[in-house]
Amino acid sequence: MEPTGQEKTAAPAAETSTAGEAQAGKESRAGRAMTRMLRRLLGLLIVFGLGAIAVLYSLYIPTRQVVYDQEVGLQQAQERITELEEQVASLSVLESENLELRKELDEANLHTLLLSALANVNAARVALAEDDIATARAYLAEANTIKDLAALVAPEQRDAVTDMVKRLELAVSEIDKDKFAALSDLDVLAANLTQLKNTFFRDP
Repeated sequence: MEPTGQEKTAAPAAETSTAGEAQAGKESRAGRAMTRMLRRLLGLLIVFGLGAIAVLYSLYIPTRQVVYDQEVGLQQAQERITELEEQVASLSVLESENLELRKELDEANLHTLLLSALANVNAARVALAEDDIATARAYLAEANTIKDLAALVAPEQRDAVTDMVKRLELAVSEIDKDKFAALSDLDVLAANLTQLKNTFFRDP
């Protein structure tokens, strides 16, 4: 039996439907494959993202903290240097003031020694002129502080101090034997002490 017209028309339509379904199936499989690929790609991106975050937390942030700590330490060191420099400057000022005070003290000691020695030598001259040998000897013993002048005068003046010490010793050795020789030596000693005093001080 030959197919009717309707059957002939239905046959191509069925074939077309079957072909469309096959094409749709292929597209559906391709879509699912693409979806799986996208999911895998997204998973990889997530894994790489998490790895980057892990690197950030394990390396970058601790390193940044180290750098920060070093900067803080450097700032503290610089502040300490500034503090020490200020202390050094303050100590330098104090040292300068101390040196100045030391100089004034040495000058005061020198002045006192000169006045004391000169006063004792002059008193010994008066006592010796009055034939008071004992009193003259006592004053000359006090005048023995002349030797201490050597530590306070300039180096070029120390020889003069040595000569004065020898002149004093000579006067002491002569006081019992030759009063006039002793007086002469004491006159020279008094003149030398006065000259040395006037070199440093202008008071009478």
